Amino acid sequence: VASTLSEADVAGGDFSGDWQNFTTVASDVTSVSGTWYGGNDYDLLALTGLSAGDSLTLTFSTIGTQGYSYSAGGNVLYKTSALQNSAWEGTTLGTVSFSYYNQSQDQSLSLTLGDDFTGTLYLQLYGTYGTLAYKLSIFSANTGSSTDTPQVTVPETTPEPYRRGSSASGTLPNRYAGRSKSGHLVSTSAFLASKRHQSSAFPPQ
Repeated sequence: VASTLSEADVAGGDFSGDWQNFTTVASDVTSVSGTWYGGNDYDLLALTGLSAGDSLTLTFSTIGTQGYSYSAGGNVLYKTSALQNSAWEGTTLGTVSFSYYNQSQDQSLSLTLGDDFTGTLYLQLYGTYGTLAYKLSIFSANTGSSTDTPQVTVPETTPEPYRRGSSASGTLPNRYAGRSKSGHLVSTSAFLASKRHQSSAFPPQ
């Protein structure tokens, strides 16, 4: 039976941030929800029981309406084997970056597992600044099962307005300097999706 996993329900109310000790996600879980709380909140998930052709969609959103100075974002990586030397190992799936001006638009990243994949996927969610909620949906290639219906998403094509605050970095703190990447063949696609119309509000002059 498919099930969901919430970060609030795990021990301590927080997914593991230790790159040598990922939080294990059981094979029957098809939906995972969590939160990046402020800067350098790292959530590391070992997704078990996946098969070639399975797909994952990771959707980030703001929590409530934010003020003019709001900014939040981070980086997502993955690896098809356990990390050996540092948290930076693996392949970059994508980066998310929110500000006051685009807070009404959810941002999504997707991954489809290649034909040679078997076993466990190590998903690394590195929240580097600000607070965001996220939801991971897992779709089986064999049954199409998930707690959600897959949605067709369209990449953002319009330039993003000027935003205040920090912007998401493509690198992690120095203590996570990496050495290697996975040699497994995994097909990926990372894209920014708009699920709601962008707000037309701007700060007063």
